[in-house]
This record gives sequence, structure tokens and C-alpha cells, in this order.
Amino acid sequence: MNLFISKEDIDAIKIFINEEPTELCGHLITYDQIKTFDIEVKVPENEREDRLILYVDYEAKMEEKSCQTKKYYRYLWHTHSKISKGYPSFKDILIPLRKKPERAFVFTTFGIWEIIRRFNLKTKKQLEKNFKQKEIQYFLKQIHLRTENGKKLGENLEQREKNTLYINHVLKNIQSMFEHYNVQMEIYFTSWDQIGDENYHLY
Repeated sequence: MNLFISKEDIDAIKIFINEEPTELCGHLITYDQIKTFDIEVKVPENEREDRLILYVDYEAKMEEKSCQTKKYYRYLWHTHSKISKGYPSFKDILIPLRKKPERAFVFTTFGIWEIIRRFNLKTKKQLEKNFKQKEIQYFLKQIHLRTENGKKLGENLEQREKNTLYINHVLKNIQSMFEHYNVQMEIYFTSWDQIGDENYHLY
């Protein structure tokens, strides 16, 4: 399978980020789940196996300015509005470790952050002990300082490309830390410039 989020849903996400003052959240669902979520959406037959459909959970609760869905499915997402930081928080990175989703997506003004769990949740108690908050906060601080306190990826394409490379360097360091402590998770960043006017294909 080559799972992807459609260009149309990507455009909707960008509108959420720029026009909604608070977080929105929901699920990315498969074609087979459409009836379960009671929504109407037309999906071309040739996309039904691979396309993930954006579902907004308008019944989600806001807790401490964070959007909390009532149920958790395989693919969870939330936004950071344009007044929020352009990178995930430590709490965001923890989502696949403490919740059911095997992938969490954070959509921000910078682009898409994809956080992946590669382990069975039955082992999560041991992994939580190995999850080093201070070290991850240190790496997030590097991104924070490089991007004008998390507000700008760059003034122009050249700056954004340089900072995207820097962010991916920092994420490699986080990945190395995960591997060192045997935390079977991965985190990826793709800027809006890299996505362009195309679908977003999952890692």
C-alpha cells in the first residue's frame, strides 16, 4: 500500500491552520470506514485502497487549549493554529506512546509532522521509562531557537529549505536517542514547500 492524504484535504488543513484560532483534531480514515463515521465523500475507485480521508471531530473537547477526541483510531491528527508553534510539543510526541493511534500527525504552519509507533502498546510501560523528556525538550528547543521561537520557518524559500534541513538533522538526533533507549518510534517532518501542490504520501 502507498497511503496518502489528498491534495484536497491538504488544502482544507491549510485553511484550518490559518483561519481557526484554536486547535482542530480528528482522524484519517480509510474508505471502508466512511459508513462508520457517517460522512459523505466521493473517492475515485482507483484511490479507495490507498487514500486516507480527513475526518474532523467537531465533538472533540478542548482541554488546556488542546483538542481531545473522544475515541482513538489508527491515524490521529491535530493542528497548531498560526498563533501556535510550528513544531510538535513533547506531549504531541507522546501521543502514539500513550494512546491507541499508531500514527499521529501534527499539521502546523511549517508543514506536516508524522510520528509513528512501531511497537505493541502492551510494552508501553517499559518504553515510557526509557522516554527521556529532558533530552527531547533539548532537541525541540533547538528547533524553537532556529525558527524565531517556533513562529517562522523562514522569510523566503532559501531560508525555509535551510531550516528544513536543520530540522531534519535534529530529528535524526531524536531518532538516534530513540534507538539508544530502544523506543521503537520515528518522527518525520515535511515542509509545505516540499509537498507543493501534490498529495502527501505517508512514511
